[in-house]
Amino acid sequence: MFRKISLMLKKYLTIVLLSMINISIINSTDNIKEVDIIPKPASPVESLNISSGINIKKSDIFDIQITKNILVKPEKIELPKYFTNTEIDKSYIYMVKTFNLPENFYNKKTTLALNDIRGDMQLFLNKKLIFKKSFYSSDFNIDISKEIIRNKAENELVLIFNTINFEKSTLGLKSIKITALPDVHHVINDPSSDISGLFITAEDINFMKKSANIIIKTKIKNDATEDITINYLGILENLKNNKKTVIADNQITLKPDEIHYLNLEKKIGNLDLWSFDKPNLYKYYSIIKLNGDVIDTEKTTTGFKKLEYIYNKEENKKGIFLNNEHTFLNGFNYSYINDWQFSDNIPEQLTDFTIKLIKAANANLIRLTDDMINEAVVRSCERHGLLIMCHVKNKDFLSQIINKYKNSCSLVFVEMDKKDLTFEKINEFKKILKKGDIGKSVFLGAITPDFALSESLDWIGTKSGRYYKKNIEQTKPIIELNDLNFNLARNPSYKPETISKDQKGFFLDNTAYSKLLINEFNRYHSKNINSSSSNTKIWSGLILNSFNDYMINDKEINYRGTVDIMKIKKEIYHIYSIMQGSILKKHETHIINHWNYNDNENIEVLVASNCDIVKLYINEKLIKTNRTPINKYLFKFDNVKWQKGTVKAVGYKNFKKVSLSEKRSFEKPDKIKLSLETLSDTETPDPSDIIILNIKITDAEDVPCIFYNDEIELTIEGPCNVITNRMKEINPIKDNHYILKINSGESRVIIQTSDGSGIIKIKASGTELKTNELNIELKK
Repeated sequence: MFRKISLMLKKYLTIVLLSMINISIINSTDNIKEVDIIPKPASPVESLNISSGINIKKSDIFDIQITKNILVKPEKIELPKYFTNTEIDKSYIYMVKTFNLPENFYNKKTTLALNDIRGDMQLFLNKKLIFKKSFYSSDFNIDISKEIIRNKAENELVLIFNTINFEKSTLGLKSIKITALPDVHHVINDPSSDISGLFITAEDINFMKKSANIIIKTKIKNDATEDITINYLGILENLKNNKKTVIADNQITLKPDEIHYLNLEKKIGNLDLWSFDKPNLYKYYSIIKLNGDVIDTEKTTTGFKKLEYIYNKEENKKGIFLNNEHTFLNGFNYSYINDWQFSDNIPEQLTDFTIKLIKAANANLIRLTDDMINEAVVRSCERHGLLIMCHVKNKDFLSQIINKYKNSCSLVFVEMDKKDLTFEKINEFKKILKKGDIGKSVFLGAITPDFALSESLDWIGTKSGRYYKKNIEQTKPIIELNDLNFNLARNPSYKPETISKDQKGFFLDNTAYSKLLINEFNRYHSKNINSSSSNTKIWSGLILNSFNDYMINDKEINYRGTVDIMKIKKEIYHIYSIMQGSILKKHETHIINHWNYNDNENIEVLVASNCDIVKLYINEKLIKTNRTPINKYLFKFDNVKWQKGTVKAVGYKNFKKVSLSEKRSFEKPDKIKLSLETLSDTETPDPSDIIILNIKITDAEDVPCIFYNDEIELTIEGPCNVITNRMKEINPIKDNHYILKINSGESRVIIQTSDGSGIIKIKASGTELKTNELNIELKK
């Protein structure tokens, strides 16, 4: 007996000691005081940006001047004789660029990187056709080592585009970059290999110890004709607290033309996981040093998480789990990445503005189609804690996005259409996902798939309320895509109106649409989330409707969606936020529609809320208390006698006041109110900043006049450019003078400040409105 107790005690102490040693090892590199991550590069490493931000719109192909690159009508330019094209017409556009390379630009590997090319293109370098292809590609790299002139002589680059066979409305060329690689460098673009670029992920995550094995994979090549010994340094930085952990620090000798595979693994502790509420991010630096100098650096940003689909009948554990917790997916069908409607090259600050609006509506997921994915959206979703469901149609594009966003912690769902589904295609997609996943969580699923194929998918969904057979519902999580065939104009004075037969649905005013949406949401919510049936937790969430507006037959109309074309919130935005917030236990209340009626008119007041009780006040006097909402979220107050002034709705949860909504009646439109939002990190605009100019029509007491639908005049002078949108809400009359269409009492104008200091002067005027002026001082 004593021997048995002794052995048990010894075993217990051993486990404790090993546990202590393990924790010590995990945390041993977490508190590095200072690490020199990126010293000044050695002289052979140079990068020349020929141009940036180039955007060629088909609608005004011949009228664009961007930085030093000028696109002109072909009949006004005498093209070099070495062009193979003999016929010149309006379907062709050209860009000619001359440049000199730096003197130390002598390494043997020189690459021309083209970003976001769409359409037929020919590329000439120094009078030689080096590339000719019709393609669509997010990124493309061409080896120009043999054609480049490396001394002080001038290089001539000519791009010719044919715009005839475009499915898209735009021809994009966002950047051209020439880079010379050092003798020893990372292998970044190698589609023939399973490891191309830099991979990082976390495996064996221990939620109790907050530890994980960090896996890094990359490869390094020696392009020199002799052996070279380099120092490899790998550093992981926690962006929340800037703590750095050394993952690797060793010497590597490479023979001529040798490719060295790096497969690193390091167990670290104090790991801050990425989640919806806490989107913690890390940056990994992969550094190659030669003789103490950094000669090549690759870096990537990622977040570590565990996202998985679990179906366990015994434990009744079904659905999608993030970091070991069951999660509901609440989001928007984000239809247009080009949602600001003024350019195909959207400034990243504006994308971030949009993603923050989505997050503020209690969303944690967006759905994108294959031609709408861009780096700005992915990076913004990573920063703000949203997942991305990506709709892809073919394996080539899937390979591109998986390779490009292999370290993203946001891009996790891949969706397929019923019409595209075959067993062969599913198997091809699975191979690509397995190759590119490297420990990430990427699911393959479909909306309304064939039943026979459903077991080959990770998840299936329903659309427009069509549900699957019970046995399928019990084996797969469901993601709901319900894009209602009802449309909503932002203007609250709109009344129901039938539209043409070729367009589904009809326009509804805010009140009618809110009722409809709450009814639809509650039907899905009650059936799939609050149900007491055995498959309760198989439901993982839903995406409802489009987040943003888009045009219908080029008319100036706010069509569908939750925000208008300039990202001004509609009433329905708040309804979504309330309903999705109910799942997240974030309490909100919102009075639907406006507060302007006739004296002593009996009206119906509708309040959306996810609270237990809502109390209605008019001019601080309690009118009614409602404890029985319709469809869980809609509190109805009948026969309320309207009074001029202020209406308030106060929401209570567990008898505590948790939310408030307030609206006021307005008088005659009196003035134009101007305010600014800077999208940089500074309080005042910097040169090259993006400014959102908010414009509201108010009465004399600053109450917004939401029935105002007219035009005002704007004068904007100074070091800036006014970015107009395709909706043409703002029309230039002459230099610095614009006519702006106001919809429902407000609008926005996007202003890009120019380099340099100075003052931007803004003047706004309108019929029977007081003129307002605003000066913005730019400081370097």
